Amino acid sequence: MIAMAAPNTSLDSPLLPDRDEPYQLRDVFEKRVYGLRDEIVLDFGDCFLQFKAEIDDDTITGQFHGRPFNSRRRYRSIGSAAPWRRYLKKECGWIWFALSQQGYWDTILISFDAVVPNILLYVMASSIHVFTIGPMERIVAEKVAKPKNNKKTAQRS
Repeated sequence: MIAMAAPNTSLDSPLLPDRDEPYQLRDVFEKRVYGLRDEIVLDFGDCFLQFKAEIDDDTITGQFHGRPFNSRRRYRSIGSAAPWRRYLKKECGWIWFALSQQGYWDTILISFDAVVPNILLYVMASSIHVFTIGPMERIVAEKVAKPKNNKKTAQRS
């Protein structure tokens, strides 16, 4: 039997409440505890989303806060670093919680300026790991477009 633990959010309502103004990403913050990424905060200026790693079962929780984020000393801005900088000033479109085959809510998918997810947050070993994701066609096209640095060819020139 698989035990299922629900994430710390209501699955009956969206994580981002409906409103006329889009949720535009202003900054991203992280909090590290003993070298592990314990929290990620998506700052939308007048409100924020807070994602936390739950160390007891390696799950992730998400909570909306309808007030500006107060970046205390324990939080460090990472919005200007990859992969976040490309999504600054972009609209947060969709957020999904993913359930593993073992019944744990350990993954979050986030999309910016589209329905297709761009970022994956995954809790493993009590830390939030950040991955960029996208359509396979785009990822393959980007790899093909990058020229390979061939030392033999460069020496002949």
